[in-house]
Amino acid sequence: MKKILALTVAGVLLACSSLSVCAADGTTNTGSNSVTTDDLMKQIEELQTKLESAIKESETSTSEQVTTLRESVATLRENVVTLQEKIQTLKEEIATLESSESANTEKIEELNEKMTEYEKALTEYEEELYVNTAQLASLTTQVQNLANAINAGGGKSSGSSGSSGGSGGGGGGSSSSANDFYKRNNIIGYGSTIVGQGGHVEINGGKSNVTFVLTPATGGQLTAATGFSAGLGGALLNVVNTSSPGASFKTAKVNFYVSGVNAGDNIAVYQLQGSKWVQLPVVETRKDHVIVNMTRHGTVAFIRVPVLAYATN
Repeated sequence: MKKILALTVAGVLLACSSLSVCAADGTTNTGSNSVTTDDLMKQIEELQTKLESAIKESETSTSEQVTTLRESVATLRENVVTLQEKIQTLKEEIATLESSESANTEKIEELNEKMTEYEKALTEYEEELYVNTAQLASLTTQVQNLANAINAGGGKSSGSSGSSGGSGGGGGGSSSSANDFYKRNNIIGYGSTIVGQGGHVEINGGKSNVTFVLTPATGGQLTAATGFSAGLGGALLNVVNTSSPGASFKTAKVNFYVSGVNAGDNIAVYQLQGSKWVQLPVVETRKDHVIVNMTRHGTVAFIRVPVLAYATN
């Protein structure tokens, strides 16, 4: 599909270029084999029609993917809630057994093993949920951009209306809708990288259901992070601000979803503390996940570096 779009656009540009030359030379119909302005205009109209058709086809395909992902995300969320309830029930059963005078050790061990299985499954569901949410965000933006492209050309996509005169408003709506989607799903997009909470946060050494709320960095924070990453010879992936309303901690082990990261990548994580960037310990880096130890909230920068080294600036 991308090749089709690229070739069609190239054709339109070529025809437009030829038309400009023709007009500049004052070319008219001087022979049966001459290319006239009318011929070129016809070619442009045909190519524009093909372009709009290709965009609509791509929009339909992407919309279907969005629908499938939305259903997957909804199912995963239900699974997460169900497992959380089961784990809570097991904890209560274990607490009751442990407080009884004749504690059934064998039964307690059995329940603990079951709870471990549930927690493992819960972690897998949560990680898949964050991956799918990030993909859904990306595809949603693609659909909006394709719809805007059709509107800008004067066409109408399914579920959208208006002409090129309303394309400016459509663009604002696309940006607003994408921002709302990011906020609703607690993810932050910067460039091609999306950051979200990728799983359980361990608070003071124990698992918890605490959510780290992520908000975008300010312009000043982005500027500072960009300059700092350049000084390291690295590439800034994303910058986020963290908070956890109603929950404080002395230590937190945070599983961040960071799209595009692979196991073995040199990913350094820095936190802006006062006027200095302080490197945070990275516990693990795996496919789309970076696990970090933190002792406070603040502005956190994810930087891909050529060589991973501990440094403070």
